[in-house]
Amino acid sequence: VLLERLEAPGEALSIDELIEAGWPDEKIRADAALNRAYVAIASLRKKGLRDVLLTTGGGYALSAAVAVRRPG
Repeated sequence: VLLERLEAPGEALSIDELIEAGWPDEKIRADAALNRAYVAIASLRKKGLRDVLLTTGGGYALSAAVAVRRPG
C-alpha cells in the first residue's frame, strides 16, 4: 500500500485491496473481512486521520497533501 501511495498520490484503493494489504493470505468470510476493514478505517479516523483518510468513488485514499516517506 505504501508503494501505491508513493507512486500515485491521491489514488484510491478499493476495500478489497485494503483487505488484502491489511490481512494478506488470511482466510476469512467476505462479510467478516469487510467489517474488519471498516472498523480499521473508523479507528484510524478516530485516532486523528479523519481529515486525511478520504473516501472516494473508487475506495479510500490518503490526501495527496499528506507527505509520505518510505521507511529507512
